[in-house]
Amino acid sequence: MDTCGDVLQSVIMEILDVQQARADEIQQDSYHIPASQRFSYYSILPAIRESVGYFGGAEKVGSRFETRKGRLMMKLALFRKKAVDFDDEKKARIYYDTVLFAIDLEHTAIKHLKAIIAEDDPQRRHIAETLLEEHNAALQSLWGRLNYGQEVRLEEVEDIVHGMHDKLPEGVRNNTMEQFRKAWHFNDEADANALQIELEQIRQCRLEGTISEAQAKALREEVYLMQTSLLE
Repeated sequence: MDTCGDVLQSVIMEILDVQQARADEIQQDSYHIPASQRFSYYSILPAIRESVGYFGGAEKVGSRFETRKGRLMMKLALFRKKAVDFDDEKKARIYYDTVLFAIDLEHTAIKHLKAIIAEDDPQRRHIAETLLEEHNAALQSLWGRLNYGQEVRLEEVEDIVHGMHDKLPEGVRNNTMEQFRKAWHFNDEADANALQIELEQIRQCRLEGTISEAQAKALREEVYLMQTSLLE
């Protein structure tokens, strides 16, 4: 029989596979857009995913370019990282659309986990239930970034139409930079490796049943806020 750790890793890999497959579907619909334009979105997706608990390479899922030129641009970006002024509405819209992309990938993960929960396998079901809590928390965190300082219902972003825009949707205020400034108050306390370890400990405690779902949710929210402070 596989150990709990083996099954956990197997389910996590399944999730990353279905997320990448969904990202590939989205990318196929955008082949007509030059890689130089799509690059802006793919370059910040890993940081957004990292801020909701993805690490160890999992944060890069969804940002894989299908062309050699695109992959080269992503590598060069690692050497040219700089702070982004999200007060600029066009850049804020890029961030907005990329968060929508990340939300789509979370819906994909949640759908897969619900299918596992419906299986007749108690061990996989228990692990999937714990991971479902994590992905729901990530979804809520991502949605909160679109909803920051305003009232946008979650239902309004569940039916996502991907695209590239120069302006934010009508009625949506650009509070992107404001939320980053708030998160940056935690910057001195934030250490990426320590935060990753903390998320793993929260997951382990939930698997063991030593903390409640509500306690885990509150702890994850604190970690996500500190992880957001690491975004550039």
